[in-house]
Amino acid sequence: MTQFILQLFPKKTILLISLLFFYIPNSFADMNLNSGHGIRIYQINYLSESPQTNSNTGLLDIDLIALRSATNMEQGYINMLVGDSWKVRNLKIKKESEYPYSHITTPFNLGVEMGTDVSELNASISISAIPLKEFSSISLASYTVESIDYMIGGVPDHPVVAPPSPPTLEDILFGNPTNTDAITQFDHPNIEAAVNQCMPASIANSLQYLEDTTDLEIPHEHKMGLKGDDSLVGQLDTHTDRTVVDRRSDVGNSGTWGLAGKMSYLATNGLQNRVVTTHMGNGDYAGTENVSVAVDGKTATATGLGTSINFTTLLNAMKEGQDCELVYAWPGGAHAVDAVAAGTTNGEPWIVHGSDIDQSSDSRGAGASGFVFEYLKDTDNDGLLNLSGTDSQLVQVICEKYVAPPATLTVTAIEDPAGHSCCVTPPPSTVDIALKNGDLTISGNASWLPMTGTLSANGEFLLTSVATVAGFPNIHNSFSGIYHNGDITHAKITLGTDGGLPQQTPISYDVNIANTGLATTINPVIRANGFRREFSIDAGDPLSISITFGADSLVEQTADWWAVLQTETGLKSYNLTTGQFQDGLNVSYQGPLVHLPFTRLTLFNNGLEAGIYTFYFGVDLVQNGNLDIESASYDKVTVTVQ
Repeated sequence: MTQFILQLFPKKTILLISLLFFYIPNSFADMNLNSGHGIRIYQINYLSESPQTNSNTGLLDIDLIALRSATNMEQGYINMLVGDSWKVRNLKIKKESEYPYSHITTPFNLGVEMGTDVSELNASISISAIPLKEFSSISLASYTVESIDYMIGGVPDHPVVAPPSPPTLEDILFGNPTNTDAITQFDHPNIEAAVNQCMPASIANSLQYLEDTTDLEIPHEHKMGLKGDDSLVGQLDTHTDRTVVDRRSDVGNSGTWGLAGKMSYLATNGLQNRVVTTHMGNGDYAGTENVSVAVDGKTATATGLGTSINFTTLLNAMKEGQDCELVYAWPGGAHAVDAVAAGTTNGEPWIVHGSDIDQSSDSRGAGASGFVFEYLKDTDNDGLLNLSGTDSQLVQVICEKYVAPPATLTVTAIEDPAGHSCCVTPPPSTVDIALKNGDLTISGNASWLPMTGTLSANGEFLLTSVATVAGFPNIHNSFSGIYHNGDITHAKITLGTDGGLPQQTPISYDVNIANTGLATTINPVIRANGFRREFSIDAGDPLSISITFGADSLVEQTADWWAVLQTETGLKSYNLTTGQFQDGLNVSYQGPLVHLPFTRLTLFNNGLEAGIYTFYFGVDLVQNGNLDIESASYDKVTVTVQ
């Protein structure tokens, strides 16, 4: 770890990293688990038009903070055996730095008749270093089985009249150890939804995710809401024309299927060119067609990718940073969720999806408790994926990505002594520009784009590419210039820097780019149990406060660093020496800005007392030990402890 820090950060920041921002993964061996390791088992009560108390579906809930703390193990695979039945198979547990959310759940088959009350379960549960192809009982533990209410659904024309079947995992075989992959997307919100509000809520969660992870600006606040109010989900209630009385009234599934409602929202708010949407599946809008909605001359379109659900397409979209909403249906209903993580374990694809699993309450079922792990399998070869071998099928996948406004490029001079301009694609009139953590990319309609490189602290950059130019392959190209106050000036594009073009002579263009859409930004982020802005937790439950920081072109700018806690009794500041929050407003560190990956700031292993706690993390650019708010950039998360 020390060597890694020395390579990644300047020596003068080692004190900051080692004391305030350190994170050390632990090695581990296989281990048996019990209720003291953050394990809880539930029996699901399905609330619907035909309620089913004491269903035959159980839920394994894992408090990941408690698990890692109690076992000193950061990652692995969870398996559960009841009797001789392998109920939970290789549930992937990732390091906190790779999966920051505090909980993960997965359904399993209780193996009882519907209506049978299960109060206790003898099970063998373990965490292993590698995925298991076989699992036999090593050590049994007795678990109290609690009841949990599930109220899901809300997809138009698919009222929930019966629960989905419990999982069957007999065809999950883990036969290809060369195919193991995973992606977890940070900063997925999961709000408390009203009854039948799952589809507007999934869309609202997805749009807020895009706003938190890109430069997209959504004009409505992401909070609990209902049709007619100014919340994001309330606006989506309106655009999906959902029939609404109040948050708890079940007036049936009505309104427009969510895809068209989403397109209506984007067009109404002028986001049709900033959010590019695709869809696949055989839901009410089949993937064979494009879905367009026009509002006041603005048209938003979702491009159809076919009726089959292609897992590789879904996984690659998530790796690209796209948000993907999923709709799954079973003979008794349907439910809309947001994809949070996905991957394959020894060839078996899986998904972690988020939603409010108890729409009958505004304090249960959302947040990390609504993050569910399930395997995906095309059990009947119809091109659609079933969840964990159940009768629940993915019928629609909707993915969207943010596209920044193009910037205008102007050519001011050409240097072409060898006469290449006849055959070389010139610089396009508009280009797309992206800047993330100091990495600058310029792309556009030319074979020699995109070019990538690093933006220095003083605004200078040198981007490169290797591409086919004028029919000649593997030509080296460059793009240099100065970024300042939103524009790129004194820039030069040179094609053939390696002498690969005829006569070993390059062609160069002097260019300017106006209104790049970039700003010299710093991006502090603070999370509570993996969540931004607001988070609720029960008193005594573990609480992990984590941070990341992006400095863009301001790397090495000197600054005051602040980590502050506001409680109902006053302010506390994080002290590097003690590793604790202490009374008063005091600077936590003074030194240069650095790019900081996900790092735990502090852990309240035994939770906090009931109350409201607001955690701040940020910097100000006047290094004097005082909080200069006019030069400060910060983020905050408010934790309500119940």
